Amino acid sequence: MAHLHNWLTSLPFWLCAVQLIPSPGAAVAAGSAPNIAEQVANWRKANEVAIVRELADFVALPNLASDRPNIDRNVQHLLALLRRRGIEARVLEEPGSPPAVYGELRAPGAQRTIVFYAHYDGQPVDASQWTGGAPWKPVLRDRALEAGGSELPMPPEGKSVPEEARLYGRSTGDDKAAIVAMLAALDGLRAAHVTPSVNLKFYFEGEEEAGSPHFRSQGRRLDHVRRARSPESPDGSGLWSSWFPYLRADLVWSNSNTSQRPLWKLGP
Repeated sequence: MAHLHNWLTSLPFWLCAVQLIPSPGAAVAAGSAPNIAEQVANWRKANEVAIVRELADFVALPNLASDRPNIDRNVQHLLALLRRRGIEARVLEEPGSPPAVYGELRAPGAQRTIVFYAHYDGQPVDASQWTGGAPWKPVLRDRALEAGGSELPMPPEGKSVPEEARLYGRSTGDDKAAIVAMLAALDGLRAAHVTPSVNLKFYFEGEEEAGSPHFRSQGRRLDHVRRARSPESPDGSGLWSSWFPYLRADLVWSNSNTSQRPLWKLGP
């Protein structure tokens, strides 16, 4: 389940922070962070139904790590989402593991790289125990189900989503909403004619809910990902500790004016 208002209003953070990490020696213009955040927020308000539809379409794909045919459907869907935005995307195969999806968007002249991590697989579910519908049939409700929320039709394009609305479906909040938020934030920056000042890399895992048994071995192979300056994870930073034996890592704070969240600073 995803609280849509809270999720949608978080979109300006995702890539405003990326845009405002300056290259060495560069200065950030005073007031630029609030201005960009406002523009992205306005774009989000005008496009929130399309964003929610994109999330609902993604949630409708069953995503148990052990269900390879449907995992492959998720992989192809992710590749399409990335490539639609001009992100160079490919599948990372590891024997015995659901594929990971890797994407890269380079910024001309950038001297830093940020990796965004999320996972597209979901927790096992007994469909007979699912309340208020079916796990992979997304349902929009006007409020929380436990508060008596009623099912709503998806609003037409250009309209708003009710402030207390929730989207129900397996993996809606954990972790597909994060993936759609990252990409929607990139759309919002482009609508504001803002170009990221850093290279962006995206790593979407397919077996996090199965314990990530191949995460470490994939990390060893992806030297260019491991050298990234700041992995960002909406699902907590614990998984990155699997890569720490191969990294020099320090905990630092974002110098973005829009957030004081900690960032992992990796390598030289």
